[in-house]
Amino acid sequence: MKKFLTLLDNNILRFSIAFAILFIPLYPKVPSIGISHVWVYIRLEDFLILLVSLIWIIQLVRKKVTLPKPEGYALIAYWIAGLVSLIYCFIFVGPHLQNFFPQIAALEYLRRIEYMILFFAAFSSVKKKSDIKFYLATLAITITCITIYGFGQRFYQVLYYVFFPAFFKQHPFCFPAFLTGNEEFAKGTPMCLDSLSRISSTFGGQYDLAAYVVFTLPILIALFIAVRKWSLKVLLALLVFFTLEVLNFTSSRTSFGAYIIGIVTMLIVWKKKWWLIPVLLVSVGSLFVISNSTLARYEQTVQPVTEVQIQQGVNPDLLKQIKQTQTTVSNQHPQSLQPGTLGVNPSNNGLQSGPTTVLTQAELQSLSAQNLNISSDSGAFLISKAYALDISFTTRFQAEWPRDWAAFLSSPVFGTGYSSLTLASDNDYLRALGETGLVGAVAFLMIFVVFGIYMRKVGATIKDPLTNAFLFGLVGGTIGLLINASLIDIFESSKVAESYWILLGIGLGTAKLYQNERINYKEEILAFFTSRAMIIFYLFVIICMTFGNSIGNYFVADDFTWLHWAAIAKPADLLKYFVASNDFFYRPLDKIIVYFLYMLFSLNPQG
Repeated sequence: MKKFLTLLDNNILRFSIAFAILFIPLYPKVPSIGISHVWVYIRLEDFLILLVSLIWIIQLVRKKVTLPKPEGYALIAYWIAGLVSLIYCFIFVGPHLQNFFPQIAALEYLRRIEYMILFFAAFSSVKKKSDIKFYLATLAITITCITIYGFGQRFYQVLYYVFFPAFFKQHPFCFPAFLTGNEEFAKGTPMCLDSLSRISSTFGGQYDLAAYVVFTLPILIALFIAVRKWSLKVLLALLVFFTLEVLNFTSSRTSFGAYIIGIVTMLIVWKKKWWLIPVLLVSVGSLFVISNSTLARYEQTVQPVTEVQIQQGVNPDLLKQIKQTQTTVSNQHPQSLQPGTLGVNPSNNGLQSGPTTVLTQAELQSLSAQNLNISSDSGAFLISKAYALDISFTTRFQAEWPRDWAAFLSSPVFGTGYSSLTLASDNDYLRALGETGLVGAVAFLMIFVVFGIYMRKVGATIKDPLTNAFLFGLVGGTIGLLINASLIDIFESSKVAESYWILLGIGLGTAKLYQNERINYKEEILAFFTSRAMIIFYLFVIICMTFGNSIGNYFVADDFTWLHWAAIAKPADLLKYFVASNDFFYRPLDKIIVYFLYMLFSLNPQG
């Protein structure tokens, strides 16, 4: 009995972390305890995290484990910054906000601690070098289960109609999704997805699933490269391919792009550049094998809206109210028009001429301000179609991001407090700036600066192939996750954040077993902030601050001359700019630059 208790005491934290790796992603988001004023629920995983935290704290008090010094201090600094922001909000900001509930703000703050405390527990659970094999096997099993469930959600109907139609008519069955996209879904009602739905597997939504794949898939690919046994290589290759398809089933454009950037960064930093071509070929090729839903979503990012023919002699005031236009701009020499105007010849694609109407700058700006990008056809300055971003990007650009930025400007140092913004911001960095100000945002980003420094100093010295692969896979996954966070609130997604901090803790704990030299973080952080890349970043920020107010200005004066040339130009004309000035100043490079800007942004001055 004594031997059993000793064994349990020595391994309870390790088994607890392994169970968390399995349980957190696989157990669906079924609510346990409701919280007023918000549809985020306390769930079973929260009790598991509480249990793991208590085990770790007891082990820490008994001096059976230690803190990750000094790297762990970066997380504690973020907690302190969040607490200062929370107190500041309670005293100065919260009383002046509508629908602000102090208890929700406090719970939002505690939720950040809940996610990150798993990092400390996971770090302390690594006691010997062989522990990495145990955790990697656990992670592979978890990803396999997620992938199988995801394929089940997508293809369960095949079982109905192909294999066992009689049985399934009597016993209806599906792989249910437990979504949290709105208040009703979050109540835990199981939903059967059809074959056209974007799958979520065991997660609360397709974006959460995609983000989990973004930071775990590079680890699988790194392991595939590192292992020598062909049986393991084959198994990992199959798992990588099917996990890629699960990512494709989510139809998440941002996550797929983030994964590509993360995996490319990993291979370059790891000095495995010869793997770039096969990995990219397989990754991009996966878009065409089973489903091309992600590819279709990319195509839908910018869409032409329905064209409407404008009749002859239309009143200019009516043009302001028309969001979809089909008009031809007069081909007279642009300098014959007044500055800031465009001559419009309402017609049917130029086939039938009509009287010319002049659109003033204000009227053009009115059309552009309706969120429409105007394209052109060659041969005439033709406003042929109106292009609009899809609802996802439009919501971010018009509502969520301006709201977050306004919150930051109203309280730039400490922010307006946790929960002062809505449940979703779709940008973790703007969310951090809005809720916790510069203090919280900088403290959060410093966590990744510290771990980047650690990997640069220690990663290359680790010779064990599995550990090396895991750490560099973690680097690629982290890069992908940080990019993903620019369009999705990744670090607020419980299943994603909790799993990430666990793996980061395991990575640091394993690397510490190989570390021989102490890192001078003061010197390294100073070198980072004075590096050439950061100086370029500072200059970029200064430029944006200096010229930021002019970005919203509409076109003026000879801008319309350049736009006219860009609209009537054909690709074959670009080389001619270098040999013919057409009775104007010799400006070939200017013309080419404006041509490509017009092709990308049309009459959108911000672009």
